[in-house]
Amino acid sequence: MMNKTITYCLFFLLLLPLFLKAQPANYWTNTFNTEASLLSGAVVGGNAEITAIFYNPAGISEVKESRIELNANLFNIEHKRYQNPLGKDTHMQNWFFRFYPRFASYLYPSKKYPKLTFQFAVFNRNHSETDIYGRVQLDDTRLIYLNMPEVYTGLFTLKTSYDDYWGSVGIAKKFNEHLSIGLSMNVSIQTLKYFRSAASNILPQIPNNDSINIISSSWSAYERANAYNWRIIGKIGILYKKKNWSAGLNITLPSIRLFGTANVNKTISQTNIFYDGDRLADYYINEYPQGVFFKMKDPLSVAFGFKVKEPSTMTDFFVTLEYFSSIKEYYTIDSRKGDKEKTNTIFSSYKFGNNEVLNIAIGFKKMLSEKLGFLAGMRTDFNPYIMSYQQDIWGENSFENTNNNLLHINGGVKFDYKKSSFIVGLQNSYGFKTKQRGFINFAEPISYNPETRLALQGKIQNQSSYYYNSLGFYLGFSISF
Repeated sequence: MMNKTITYCLFFLLLLPLFLKAQPANYWTNTFNTEASLLSGAVVGGNAEITAIFYNPAGISEVKESRIELNANLFNIEHKRYQNPLGKDTHMQNWFFRFYPRFASYLYPSKKYPKLTFQFAVFNRNHSETDIYGRVQLDDTRLIYLNMPEVYTGLFTLKTSYDDYWGSVGIAKKFNEHLSIGLSMNVSIQTLKYFRSAASNILPQIPNNDSINIISSSWSAYERANAYNWRIIGKIGILYKKKNWSAGLNITLPSIRLFGTANVNKTISQTNIFYDGDRLADYYINEYPQGVFFKMKDPLSVAFGFKVKEPSTMTDFFVTLEYFSSIKEYYTIDSRKGDKEKTNTIFSSYKFGNNEVLNIAIGFKKMLSEKLGFLAGMRTDFNPYIMSYQQDIWGENSFENTNNNLLHINGGVKFDYKKSSFIVGLQNSYGFKTKQRGFINFAEPISYNPETRLALQGKIQNQSSYYYNSLGFYLGFSISF
């Protein structure tokens, strides 16, 4: 029966990419380069080791000796590819190659209170980065000067960087050989850098011997936001163990904002635009709110997992499911609130909203010898965000993103030597989405759209495709004393 269950789970996860809808930084993008990572995080029901402070704080009680653990990504290669993001027959892509630390922890059982175990940890829960740019150039568009050839140029740039660092304190009590309960308090520090620029220009091609004075036409939109946010996130965990199985429950409370500010710069302008034979008024609008209100929310989530051990084959199976509740749309940046320069409008404010999602992870551990084990796992990583970029940039904004669901596949080995443990592994993550809304339409421009009040661009179509793939190598080391 157990073998059939595992077969069905593997079959489901192998078919899952056929149904994925691509989205960006997600709840389960985290990877800590530990034994739990090789099991793809399917450790709420046991075997979380030093990552128990995150996955299920009750699991802190499973560690019997004081322990220090350091883990670092050796490197990570990430590739993002876009088709038709700026209109029909346009393409963009970018590669990232980076090094960064992931997890440091100190865990010790109390000598004064034998049933209590404490843990301190610092780690990067999530990191995402985008840096793409593209150009569209068209000859003889005749959008502004109908009787004269024109050269049309559209330029687009999107650069984002997001990090979420956690500092955590956890405690677990072992009531008996079966039941443990744990708590953890986590301080999350988020940093966000966001830059989006779109500009289009019409340059008339005047013959050299022509003395007619004709000027170019242009439209541009520019957004930049730098923000940081401190908040508290609490976790409550329960772990119940029997001879060959264990089950766990982890409740993550909604985040509580401590403080956070953002600096924003937003500009939109147009010059020499004609519509129905009339020249429209030029304009230049700029807001520069500094030190305004910023927050990012994490929802209430409930995770359940179990672990089953087959002693005869020295094999363990793991399954974890986690439900994340929805979050109503809210102002993540509110330019009307702040201690420094603020605004009276929502022109420079940004909104976010999160759908409810359910993720599933499965893991497999096989001891090849007394000291050497093979570990593997897979997990879904559905993106919760409700909103994509809003074409009506005169009103409420949201951050440009690609709405990407991901599938993570992990594998590696663990080697124990005396009181030390070493792990080496890798993770492959991928996702895709077709018929997605493009960033902007420079491929089929019109002079002016009275509905959106935007010039020198076409109506955005749902014809874009996005492909994501990354490969990360990581190394872990721990020592007990």
